[in-house]
Amino acid sequence: SNVTVTVSPIPTSEPLVIWEDQSEFSFQYPESLKLNPHAEDTENYAHIELTSATHSGSLTVWTQDTKALDNEDWIKRDKIQGAIDTTLASMPAKKFLTGSEPKILTTIIIRNGYLYKIEANLSDVDYWSKIFDTVSATFKYQPASNQPEAETQPQMQSSANEEAIDEFEEVVE
Repeated sequence: SNVTVTVSPIPTSEPLVIWEDQSEFSFQYPESLKLNPHAEDTENYAHIELTSATHSGSLTVWTQDTKALDNEDWIKRDKIQGAIDTTLASMPAKKFLTGSEPKILTTIIIRNGYLYKIEANLSDVDYWSKIFDTVSATFKYQPASNQPEAETQPQMQSSANEEAIDEFEEVVE
């Protein structure tokens, strides 16, 4: 008998929820997870923690200040061993494992002078590595909401066109 295996880029069958952060990024995560945005944290721009009622471990997404110039510089400054190249939001990033019990899986990217970090506590390695993959695969940067660049241009064009049509109609009459 033939078995067809469909590989989905999102390694979970559970419905996903979107988190849109004020630090101009968004990601998706399984709806069974509890999200804590740690509003009490005044040190970091973002400190979003995902936990599960049934799996030990967690995943945290951070946005922090950094003095590092780029990904390589950050890896050097933090003396990280064995970092590998990856991508986050289609941009070059670094991924590495630290710790032993539990291991911590981290992807970092420096963008516009900020450090964005996705960090999974792999107490339950099978479960949290899938969540890490899901969050990483769906992580996107959002344009700042006070600059709707995509919307302003077409509106300007359409109002200009209407004026041109109005003038034309006046000329015809």
